[in-house]
Amino acid sequence: MDEDCRKIVAAAASWRKLDVLINNTGITKQALPNHNFDGFSAEDFQRI
Repeated sequence: MDEDCRKIVAAAASWRKLDVLINNTGITKQALPNHNFDGFSAEDFQRI
């Protein structure tokens, strides 16, 4: 993972300035059909 981060920084170095960085990743767990979010355990919540 560290190596991937270094590759990203190296690729962006020629821009000299980075205005915005969005780190967007995630997982989910189905809460349908009744949107039972109370059914998530603490472990589910931390993982999500």
